[in-house]
Amino acid sequence: MNSPKKQANDGALDILQHLDGDLEKKRPVTFWFYSDFESNLYKTAHRLQEDGYVIIHCDQSDISNNWLLIAEKEISPSPENLETLFYHFEDLAKEMGVFFDGWETRIEMS
Repeated sequence: MNSPKKQANDGALDILQHLDGDLEKKRPVTFWFYSDFESNLYKTAHRLQEDGYVIIHCDQSDISNNWLLIAEKEISPSPENLETLFYHFEDLAKEMGVFFDGWETRIEMS
């Protein structure tokens, strides 16, 4: 059975597919990570930078005691790309001791 996070990811992909006119067009996509430990988050940020992501935020969250990392990369938000990245970031989060919370992108209605 799919996890609630996987179900949410699939739901977001469905919405994106139905509303967006061109999912092959590159645009900024942000990826969100949380951690109880600053050092784990900074290690994750370093790894993401090595992979070409821009770090938008890497500091304590304004709404919780957790540390928040927001990374961004310009990609095509096709379901295939986002599905692959979902699993990649789930694995990376386990390796780094952080929590992958999901992704965001703008919808470009046609």
